[in-house]
Amino acid sequence: MATAQTSIDLGEARQHDLVFPVTLAEKYQPGIADFVGLAEPKRIMLGLLAKPKPINLLFIGDPGSGKTTMAMKFAEALPASHHHIRAQSADVATLDEIWERCQYYPARGRFHVVHIDEVDGATDKAQLQLLSRMDGTACLKPMYGGGFERGEVPPIIYIFTCNGRFVNGKMEPPPELLPRFLSRCLPLRFEQVERKQLAAYLKDIWAREGGPKHYPVEYFEHLADGGIGVREALNRLDSELLAPRPSADVARVLADARAAAIARERSAALIAQLNYANKCGHDKAEPSGSRGLCVDCYKDYCREQRRRLKTRCSA
Repeated sequence: MATAQTSIDLGEARQHDLVFPVTLAEKYQPGIADFVGLAEPKRIMLGLLAKPKPINLLFIGDPGSGKTTMAMKFAEALPASHHHIRAQSADVATLDEIWERCQYYPARGRFHVVHIDEVDGATDKAQLQLLSRMDGTACLKPMYGGGFERGEVPPIIYIFTCNGRFVNGKMEPPPELLPRFLSRCLPLRFEQVERKQLAAYLKDIWAREGGPKHYPVEYFEHLADGGIGVREALNRLDSELLAPRPSADVARVLADARAAAIARERSAALIAQLNYANKCGHDKAEPSGSRGLCVDCYKDYCREQRRRLKTRCSA
């Protein structure tokens, strides 16, 4: 049977005068208010810190967007007993074990935080097992003589994480999660951080780490390019700090990046032009902004629509 990880505050063992190096992603794990971007998740989590209560949260976002770090920092700041379950361990037996632990008063703080990572990898049976633990039936208790009555709501905050997918431009949970499960959760979408905002964050860390000063702001925008998460951007910055480039190499990398960006723009414009031309077959005409037709063809289309409407009204 898989065993979940539970954090109990027994103090922290330290080895004095020994400093172990860590990656930038580990070193600069932020507090909840200090996350880059993520305005909506920060607003909800800071509000929950101020007024904690039992709730089911679903963090949806790309890998490296801060979902797991946010859950861990929340349990630390609350404070709460943190029960961490990986998706591969989220079976019925492990969930029953965690449920039994949560019937006791928390070893830390006043709440239990049950944190299940990559919940979309959990089995359907595990999701079904969670349903009754996440709604009003979780507080039912047996009565003397038979039957049940409503008791106190368990002090449990569930935090689930999953990788999202874009549907019509909006981050949505994966199809592996059952609708009944989703209906019991408050979704928080961890959107991508804007490129310039992420570049400013990387530049700040570069200065803190004592990186060479000949790196221009444009280079940090290059490191933040590609719609990546904060973790991947920090990994890129880490590699630059391990072996900083001379000024000539920095200029060459930026020149190559500019050339690649221009090529992508030209390619996108050509594809758009070809797609437009296929609509009406007139590749030299300017688009009218409606239905992908050129000006002349769009006028013909409108005349035809008016003719049909007039014929229908006459009938």
